[in-house]
Amino acid sequence: MNKRHFECFAAAMNTLSVKRTAEQLHMTSQAVSKTIIEFEKELGEKLFERAHGRLIPEKKAYYVLRHVEKILSEYELLGNISKTGARKKQLFFITTFEILLLLRSDFIIEFQKKYPDIVITLIETSDKDAMRRIEAGEIEAGILTGPVQSSGLEKKYLFRRKFCSVVSRKSKYAQLEYMNDAVAREAKIALCGGKSCLPL
Repeated sequence: MNKRHFECFAAAMNTLSVKRTAEQLHMTSQAVSKTIIEFEKELGEKLFERAHGRLIPEKKAYYVLRHVEKILSEYELLGNISKTGARKKQLFFITTFEILLLLRSDFIIEFQKKYPDIVITLIETSDKDAMRRIEAGEIEAGILTGPVQSSGLEKKYLFRRKFCSVVSRKSKYAQLEYMNDAVAREAKIALCGGKSCLPL
């Protein structure tokens, strides 16, 4: 498995066409098909259904794509480091599966602005494996979604979810800049999933 396999798979997920992938990567259609088949064999998973030159991704292909994009960005980063001769420290964060769905890109951007000599690498794994690796000292830091059941770790709770509520201008709650859980209960407002607020 090499960079060409990752590039070919990512391009195929973008174009959903063997022919267009071949044009984009300056390869023959046969070479694209062969590279994708090799990639599937390496993974031991079928990632596409084929239909007259069209590629129909399996559900698992989208999961693989997230990891492939991270790998390709690391390749790009390594290329930039070798060009500039810059030596950056690498900070490894272990994360559970839900974190990458919640973590916004501005977190990475702001971190890079504040600490330009440090590169963040996020390693996605299960809750159980994350705790095992942190407790074993394999990884120094982690961002976990659930409660951490270990007294030997330093913990800090992070909250990034924002809620919105809509109330009448005549309501006393309309004057508030911030509504916490206690106020929401008093006002009989349910805060649902960070997307909507429904009256009870």
